[in-house]
This record gives sequence, structure tokens and C-alpha cells, in this order.
Amino acid sequence: MTTKYNERRQGEPGPDAFSRDRNPQGEASFQAELGSLRFEIDGLDAQILTLLNERMERAVAIGRAKDRFGGHVLDQDREAVVLHRLHGLNQGPLSAEGIDRIYGVIMAVSRELQRSGSLDETEA
Repeated sequence: MTTKYNERRQGEPGPDAFSRDRNPQGEASFQAELGSLRFEIDGLDAQILTLLNERMERAVAIGRAKDRFGGHVLDQDREAVVLHRLHGLNQGPLSAEGIDRIYGVIMAVSRELQRSGSLDETEA
């Protein structure tokens, strides 16, 4: 299957065309910098995953409270408040649209967990 990420028009450079044009010293510097930045991203991803799991634990607790007190899982007003607050906190380079897309998924997963009442789907 071809995706937009691996499609190339005839005559366009391939993924390593740029590295072929570099001298060996430049290529080594490029690879070292790229490796260092990717290492930093890996560390950030681990932190983000830890925080996402903490957030999901709170979502499950909220779902259980809603269940006990008759609340609805979907609270569009609360979601709008969350997005508005995040837009105000954002200092970029992430765009407001990027925040909406990322948090749209986060909130959808939170709602799923609230409905299930559990972080572990195998508990039931």
C-alpha cells in the first residue's frame, strides 16, 4: 500500500538523497545531531506517556464518580473549557489546531475509559 509519506514523483530525491550529497564529516555531524535530538524526543515521549497514564487514571476516577452520582460521560462544556485553557497556556510552536487535534483524541480515550470504568480492559 502506498501512502502520501512514501509516494514520490519521478525525478524527486529519495529519502537519502540529501545524505549522499554531504561530505563524510558533514554526514557524521548530521547523524550525531539527529541521534541526539531523537534521544531527547525518546525521553520526552516517556514523560508524556507517564503523564497520559496519570491523566487516564483520573479520567477513570471521574467516570466512576459520574456513575455513582448520575453524571454523563460526555461533558462538552468541560471539554471546551479545557481546550480554551490550553489555548491560553500555549506558547507554541504547537498551533491551536494541533492542540484541538491532540486533545480531541486524549478526551475521546478518556471518555472510553470512563465508560469502561477501568484502565485494564481485562479486569471485567
